[in-house]
Amino acid sequence: MPGRRRRTIRRLVVGYIVAFGMITLASAAATYLFARHELARQLDAHIASRMALAERKWRSDGLSGMDHWLDTMNRRGGHFSYVVTAPGGRQLRSVEGIGPLTEGWGMARFDDLDDDSIDPARTLTRNFADGSSLTIVADRDYIEQFDTIMIGFLAFAVPLLLATAAIGGLSLDANVRRRLRDVNATAAAIMDGDLQQRIPVTDVGDEFDRLSATLNRMFDRIGALLSEVRRATIYVAHDLRTPLVAIADDLRTARDHCDVGSACAATLNRAAESTDRLIDLFGIILEIGEINSVRVRESGKLFDLSDLVETLAGAHVEVAEDGGRKLTCSVQPGISLFGVNDLLAQALINLIQNALTHTPPGTQIHVTLETAGNAARLCVADDGPGLPYGDVHAILSDERPSESSAGSRRAAIGIKLVQAIAAAHQGRLTIEDAEPGLRAILELPLRQRSH
Repeated sequence: MPGRRRRTIRRLVVGYIVAFGMITLASAAATYLFARHELARQLDAHIASRMALAERKWRSDGLSGMDHWLDTMNRRGGHFSYVVTAPGGRQLRSVEGIGPLTEGWGMARFDDLDDDSIDPARTLTRNFADGSSLTIVADRDYIEQFDTIMIGFLAFAVPLLLATAAIGGLSLDANVRRRLRDVNATAAAIMDGDLQQRIPVTDVGDEFDRLSATLNRMFDRIGALLSEVRRATIYVAHDLRTPLVAIADDLRTARDHCDVGSACAATLNRAAESTDRLIDLFGIILEIGEINSVRVRESGKLFDLSDLVETLAGAHVEVAEDGGRKLTCSVQPGISLFGVNDLLAQALINLIQNALTHTPPGTQIHVTLETAGNAARLCVADDGPGLPYGDVHAILSDERPSESSAGSRRAAIGIKLVQAIAAAHQGRLTIEDAEPGLRAILELPLRQRSH
C-alpha cells in the first residue's frame, strides 16, 4: 500500500505535467496559427486595396494611365509585383515564373531575382472590359520567414517550459514524499512504542508545518494520557501486590493451623493459590507495560533462536510427560534473530504452558521452528479439543469469549503478553484451528526495521 501511494503521487505529478504540456502545445499552436492567419488576412487586404486603386486608375486614365501608376507604386518599393496583359494577350508587364492566371485569388511561385530563389506568392487577377487584365503578385516570403522564426522559437520554448514544469513537478513530488515520509516514520515509531518521536517542523511555516505541529500536539496529548494510564496501572498493580502477598501469607498461616485434610485447610489452600495467581497476573500486567520496540532496539542483540527453541522445548518434555502429554520438537538449525533473548524465551514458555494447561492428557504437542521468506516461523500446535471459530478469533482480539466456553480459559493474559513481545519485535502472533486442536504461530522478521 505505501508503494501504491507513492506511485499515486508520482502519477498525479506526471499527469499534471502531461496536461500542462498539452495545454502549452495547444496554446502555442493556436497562437501561431492565429498570427499566421492574421498576416495572411492583412496581405490579402493590401492586395485587394491595391487592386481597387488600380481599377479606378484604369477607369479614369485607361490602361496606359494605370500602367504609369504601377510604375509609381513600384518605385515606392514593397512586396508587390504586377503582370499586365493588353487586349490581344500581349504582356506589358511580367513576373518571371508567373504565367497566365484565371480571374480571382490564387497561389503561385515566382523567381525572386533579389535573393535568387523561388518564393511563394499570393495573387489576385482582374479582367477588364477592354480585354486587358491585371495580376497583383504579393511576395509571401515574410510569412514563410515568420513560420521559420515561430517554429524555431516554439521548438526551443515549449521543451523549455515542459522541462521547467517537469523539474518543478518532480521537485514538488520529492518534497511531498519527503514530508509524508517524515509523518509516516514518526507515526510508525510511535506505534512501535517510541512515544517521544515527533514530526520535524521546518521554518517555512507552510501547510505541512502546520499539519506537523497539529499532529505533534496530538502526539503530546496522547503520550501524556498514556503516561497517566501507565502510571496509574503501575501504582495500582504495586499497591495491590503488597496486600495480596500479605493475604496469601495469612491464608497459608491459617491453613497450617487447620487439621491436615480438613475442608478448612482445602478452602484456605485454594484461596492462597487464587491469590498467587492474582499476584502473577499483576506481574504480567506490569511487564506488558514495559515491553515495546524501543526496549528491543536498545537492549536487543543477535542470538541463535534455533538453540533457544530447542533448549526450552527440550526442558518441557518431561513436564509434558508428567501430565500425560507428549511434546516433540522440530527445529531448523542456524536461525539467528535480533531481539531480546529473555522476552522471546518467555513468549515460547507461555505458548508451551498454555498448550500443557488447557489440553487433556494424551494430547500431542509439537513445537516447530523454520524460516518462511524473510521471517522465522515459530509454531506450537496441539491435537486437543480445539475451540470454535468465534473463540479463536476472540483470543487475539479485543473481544472476550463467553464465560461458559473453554475460550475464556485459554484467552489468558499470557497470550496478551506474547502478543506484546511479538509486536515489540515487529512480528505477529496468530492462532488458528489445527483440525484438531489449536496452532499458535509466532512470526518474527529476521531483519528488524530501524527508525
